[in-house]
Amino acid sequence: MLSKVSFYFLNSKRVINNIHEEVKSRNPTVRTHNAEYINLILNNFPEESLTNYLGLIDDLLSNLLGDAKAEAR
Repeated sequence: MLSKVSFYFLNSKRVINNIHEEVKSRNPTVRTHNAEYINLILNNFPEESLTNYLGLIDDLLSNLLGDAKAEAR
């Protein structure tokens, strides 16, 4: 997992694919961290760079909003 500090310096958008795969993890801590990362992505990356990933982001948000753990929601 990436640290939150190093995430701000990340230039690769491939991380969205990795988060999408890990959001299905059975580990609640991993799901919580994924929710934090997707929040950072949505708040810090330019909208233009996210247009190719809208389907993945939509699926991520649907999964995270339905999570049983409150921290991941």
